[in-house]
Amino acid sequence: MYDEDVFAALRGSRPADPVGISDILRAVDARQRLVLTLDELNESLASLIHEGRAQQVRPGFFAAGRGSQTLTPVVKSQFDAALAEYQGRFDGVSAGDDDDDSGTILKLCFTTTTKKPSTRALDDFTEALERNIGSVADVLGFEMGSDVVELHILVDEGEPVETVAAACALAASAWDQVDGYRIVIADAEGNEREYP
Repeated sequence: MYDEDVFAALRGSRPADPVGISDILRAVDARQRLVLTLDELNESLASLIHEGRAQQVRPGFFAAGRGSQTLTPVVKSQFDAALAEYQGRFDGVSAGDDDDDSGTILKLCFTTTTKKPSTRALDDFTEALERNIGSVADVLGFEMGSDVVELHILVDEGEPVETVAAACALAASAWDQVDGYRIVIADAEGNEREYP
């Protein structure tokens, strides 16, 4: 049921640089706003491996492409550790909320009235943006509405929000899959302003 979401987490990976369970949970949560169960994770991984779209590199680590023929199922202890690691990322963000830039969210809002990017195109844009700003911010995921797609980005503690916003604007202005864009900065108190 979540095969495409799990595959999106693996896209671009290779056996030398595999993806762990906690990163799969993060990617699916960003797309679907839910955390997979152990059974859902195993079902999707088994399906993708059977189809030759994914491979198990070693226990708990996976990559795109044909490799292993069957899945050694993720066990509860592996899943629980990955889930704790994933949830710990949120705890780290919450712990830093007293600093000026921690908790600052950028919303990159794409207008999609006439041009609607495919999920794959959106995934590719998100991955490219994350590579560009990954040292100073994290792409949390996106939400799709009828005429808008919102990409949510958390600026790292101590990083200037304006610099990250400028990098997002540069990437968005060059993307021809949407009608246009705007950037909204939301501080920890929920106050919003447009950039620039």
